[in-house]
Amino acid sequence: MELFDRDYVVAIRAYQERLPVLCGGDLVKENNGFVLKNVCSFEVDK
Repeated sequence: MELFDRDYVVAIRAYQERLPVLCGGDLVKENNGFVLKNVCSFEVDK
């Protein structure tokens, strides 16, 4: 999952404060793992 602008800043804050995040999108199997594509929302869980 690649983040830009506001979502990137939110992700850094969540990491620093150890806050859970919520995101939606399509979970697609690639090779031996999964990748979240078409992210439609990204927010810090309150």
